[in-house]
Amino acid sequence: MTDLGITSEQQADRDYRRWVHQFEHHLGQIPDVLAMLVTLAQPTIGVSRGGSRFDRLQITGGNEHRDLGDTIDETLTRDAQYLWGLLTGYAATVWEQAPESREDAPDLAGGALTTAGAAKDAALLTVGWLIHHTPAAYTLQLVEDERELFSTVRRLKAVHGIHPHPRPTLCDTCGRRRVEWDYTDVKGGGVLRVGLCRSCGETFIERQDEGENR
Repeated sequence: MTDLGITSEQQADRDYRRWVHQFEHHLGQIPDVLAMLVTLAQPTIGVSRGGSRFDRLQITGGNEHRDLGDTIDETLTRDAQYLWGLLTGYAATVWEQAPESREDAPDLAGGALTTAGAAKDAALLTVGWLIHHTPAAYTLQLVEDERELFSTVRRLKAVHGIHPHPRPTLCDTCGRRRVEWDYTDVKGGGVLRVGLCRSCGETFIERQDEGENR
C-alpha cells in the first residue's frame, strides 16, 4: 500500500530500504547464533564429509560416527544444522537464479559445524557474500525462503537465550547513537521492528509483515 503524500517511486524506495534493513539485520545475526548453538551442542555435531560451493549434501554436518552417549542436547544439534541448511540453501538459490553472483561465490570447506569458530567463519563468509549481492537477492523475491530463514533466527534466539548486539543507530529523541533494533514475532502473525535507546530509554515500534510489499 502506498502512503499518502508520496509517489509510487518513493514508496518503492522506502519498501526496498525497509527490506534491506530486515535482510541485513537477520543475516548479520546468524554467525553469532550459529556459533553459540554449536558451542552449546558440542560434542554432538559430527564432522562433515568435505565441502564445495553451496553443496547442500556435504556441508550440513553429520553424526554417523557418534552414539547416543556422545549426545549433550540433540535439539541444539538439530537447530544448528537446520539454521545452517536454511542459510546455505538460500545462498544456493541466489547462486542458481542470479548468474551475476556466481563469480565471487565462496567455496565452503568441510566441517563447517565442527567448532564454534568454524561455524562462525563459514556463516560470516556466506552472509558477507549474500549482503554483497543484496540487490540481486531482492529482485528474486524469495519471500517464503526469507520468511522461514528470518523467523528461524528469531525463534532460535528466543528459545536458547542468544542475544547478539547489532550496531546501534541514531536516536531521534536524544540524538545519541544508542538505539538497538530487533525484530519480534506478533501473536497471530506479523513482525514488529522494535528499537530501544540505551541512552534516553525511548522506544520505537514499527509493524512489518515480511514480504508484504514485494
